Amino acid sequence: MINEDEIKPSDIAAHLAMLPDMDVKSAWQLLDPADKQNVPKAVTLLQSLLQLKDLPPLEHPAKNQK
Repeated sequence: MINEDEIKPSDIAAHLAMLPDMDVKSAWQLLDPADKQNVPKAVTLLQSLLQLKDLPPLEHPAKNQK
């Protein structure tokens, strides 16, 4: 949660899927809670999250929530 906005896994996956070499399936694979000990996957997730800063800013991510 950031301020009053709840950040859901689906929000993170949708943002990750906007990266040049990422699709929705790959984004969800990075967020797989059953694979907690996969260090390379965790490193890729962190690197991908860092790349989000290079994307154009969105209006307001929480507005897309239902």
